[in-house]
Amino acid sequence: MKRIFALLLSSIMIIGACEQKEANTIESEDLTKSKNVKSEKINQIEQKQITPDEVMALYLEALENPNSNKVTEKFREKMGPLIEKSKNTLGENGPPNELQPKVRLKTFEEGRSRFKVETLEFANEAYKTGRLIRLTALYNSKEAQWYLDDIEIEEAANEPFELTWEEVEKYTKLNGVEIKKADEQIDPRYFEFSVINNNQMYIKGSVLKIDRSNGLVSFVSVPEQENTGSHAENDSVEDNTESTSKPVKTNYSSLKDYSGQWKDSNGIFFLKVENVRGISADISLDICSSKCVRLASIGPVTLNFDKNSVSHSYDEDGWGNSGNFKITLNPDGIVLTYADQEISMSQ
Repeated sequence: MKRIFALLLSSIMIIGACEQKEANTIESEDLTKSKNVKSEKINQIEQKQITPDEVMALYLEALENPNSNKVTEKFREKMGPLIEKSKNTLGENGPPNELQPKVRLKTFEEGRSRFKVETLEFANEAYKTGRLIRLTALYNSKEAQWYLDDIEIEEAANEPFELTWEEVEKYTKLNGVEIKKADEQIDPRYFEFSVINNNQMYIKGSVLKIDRSNGLVSFVSVPEQENTGSHAENDSVEDNTESTSKPVKTNYSSLKDYSGQWKDSNGIFFLKVENVRGISADISLDICSSKCVRLASIGPVTLNFDKNSVSHSYDEDGWGNSGNFKITLNPDGIVLTYADQEISMSQ
């Protein structure tokens, strides 16, 4: 009897131990699952969603520093040909460097690990054609870091901006220009407006229009400027002396012979050569646009001529533009190469 009781007690203890082990196993599995859930939640909390402005900041950093560690190899491969184009030309078709995120910065695609935005680069009268820019950022979960991964560029000629009036107002205000929309809009391709304040870009009272497809601003009319007596007198003198003006110089023999002011026949490009010292000279280039209401200025800068020519790359022309130009000294004058144009200059 005692033997049977002992066996029964032993069986009960074994069953209890098994049940306890199973309970511990289940508890351990539940704890593991709980920890995993908590870990996932922690990871979700740690992953900060990127904003459109932060995507733009990544691009501007990469533009300033091509070796930025916040871009992927794919992005570098996309930017490489653009950088080469800007070196081999006057800057056209290079990396977009005049973006307008404060005019338009639209979220194009949004996800936890992929974020895409769209912004604009307006056309201008130099070489900007108007481009839509789309930037893609990817999230690296291992490094808990967002990287700029792709850039897509669409010409406005193929994919028009379709600017709104609100965007036009934003653009002009950023440049310190206050405008009033014309009561009658003649052509739906443009917004026509007048300038209602004094500013550095346009004369107050000027009437302009902006191409809705690419952002190019052009003049419709400018207010007439009253001539002073001295101006009128100068005009009269020029008219009377036109037939007796000096003949065009030929056969310049040295760089010093090219000293002075030079201009093209359309009154757009003005070149100054001064302080000639052997093969070097101080060069200034002014470029008029929109009836010379806007004036881009480059220099003065000291350049060394190689035989009969010199090229110069500039970062600023007073309007935020960069590019380059070439000066060629010919026997009968100067030829300026600018934005793929060869422009004959005379004194």
